Amino acid sequence: MPKTQRRDENDDDSKKDDDDAIQSVLVSGYKRFRRETMMTMCRRNKEEEEENENETMETRLKRLSREGQKGACKILCVSCCDSRCDPTAVFDAKPGEIFSVRNVANVVPPLVVKRKEKMMKDHGTVSAIEYAVKSLEVEAIVVLGHAQCGGCAHALHLFSSPKTKTSEKTKDDDDDVNDD
Repeated sequence: MPKTQRRDENDDDSKKDDDDAIQSVLVSGYKRFRRETMMTMCRRNKEEEEENENETMETRLKRLSREGQKGACKILCVSCCDSRCDPTAVFDAKPGEIFSVRNVANVVPPLVVKRKEKMMKDHGTVSAIEYAVKSLEVEAIVVLGHAQCGGCAHALHLFSSPKTKTSEKTKDDDDDVNDD
């Protein structure tokens, strides 16, 4: 688990910097998304609508909000959580077209893992895949990799080092059992 950084009571500048980062990245980014990205999507969709008689982006978003993703979502994409490779951006997908499961290095862990003579279930990725297949009835599953993946590089380093064997306990193994 990450350690919480301690601040002095007089460290108002640090808090202000954190607040500025949140404001500039999240709040301002969301406003830009609504103002620019959504508007571009709506304009692009209107051009397609004239050619193909499709629904407008506004109508699509309202329909998805009302009806959910089932039927609209044909693809499950398992991808890395790296911020440089967002599946909807990579495939230029509209809202509701791709159901995404993102984790470090596209790893899909086994459902049941034996740790310390005890069977442990890993529900995160597997439950998302099960939901996409059984409930959304996706037609395809895509695993999206990317260059310079830090998660893959780390795994290769861990398991290719002569000092480390897969059967040996790593420093972080104890932390995983107690994470809630």
